[in-house]
Amino acid sequence: MSEPKKRTRENIKLAAQLRAEGRPWAEVAPEIGRKTEESARQLPFEYPDLWTVEYQRACDHFLAEDSIKARLTQCELLSPTLDAYDKHGNLMQNPDGSPMQIPNDPTIRQRAAHSIMSQAMKLRAQRIELTKGRSAHTPISDEELEQLIRADLEVRKQETFERQEQEEGQGQEQAEADADV
Repeated sequence: MSEPKKRTRENIKLAAQLRAEGRPWAEVAPEIGRKTEESARQLPFEYPDLWTVEYQRACDHFLAEDSIKARLTQCELLSPTLDAYDKHGNLMQNPDGSPMQIPNDPTIRQRAAHSIMSQAMKLRAQRIELTKGRSAHTPISDEELEQLIRADLEVRKQETFERQEQEEGQGQEQAEADADV
């Protein structure tokens, strides 16, 4: 198949970005100059290689943005106190001008941590699948997800164990060298 024209490549890139945002094909079609939703929907089949690259790039971009937002939310939710806001969304202040803080419910903190860890494990499993050459759009069963996560955790445990042994060995050598001085 011949290389798509520059305008086609730009339209595929835009369509991939819009789809990664979660926009329906009906909204994508006019944005890329396609007359019908169905003609826009055919792009991934007409240009599978280019679509895969651009769609993955767009998903990675949004995933990175969402990860940053999630981390900020995680830090806030895991804090023992939260900033207090009034019903208009304005930060409330103490008489001394410092931000007013309210206690954070431990249950919320626990659920936030669990939710974020669960999402991180699912994303990690998806990354593992992509490196195996499996499409990111292929559904993965709960059993497969669990197997992938367990295998990945075992690899990480082994790497951590080896790194700790190496650090302990270096620390021991340093202690022996210090004792000789």
